[in-house]
Amino acid sequence: MANIQYQDQNFSSAINNFQRVLFFDENQKYPYIHQRLADCYFAENKVDKALFEYNVAYNLETSDSVKNELTFKRVLLLIVQDNYLEANFELLSLNDSLSPSFSQRRSFYQGIVFLQTDSVLNARKAFLKQFNHQIVLADKI
Repeated sequence: MANIQYQDQNFSSAINNFQRVLFFDENQKYPYIHQRLADCYFAENKVDKALFEYNVAYNLETSDSVKNELTFKRVLLLIVQDNYLEANFELLSLNDSLSPSFSQRRSFYQGIVFLQTDSVLNARKAFLKQFNHQIVLADKI
């Protein structure tokens, strides 16, 4: 029922139902629920609750690619909160051996963070790095 509410973008009902699942999920059989709950909170503009749930989801996750995706969601929320220093720490915590698409996203977010922290030269470098990734990917196609 929670997943149906989530798919229908009825986020308030989905939040209530996901919380019920978590309450009764003693063995953490449904770890993805935290990410879904965070997505609902984000859609409802409840940024602090979304950040908390993304952190829980990150700590329960075993897949590196999903962990990277969760990190980018946290970075986006931190940027929304104007918390650029912490957003930058999150970006720096990402592994250097990222896939090209993750590496491109990191460069883009770093460019935003640098622009907001008055580091225009670093922002330029980050954005150019992102565009270089796009050119390399286009050359491969």
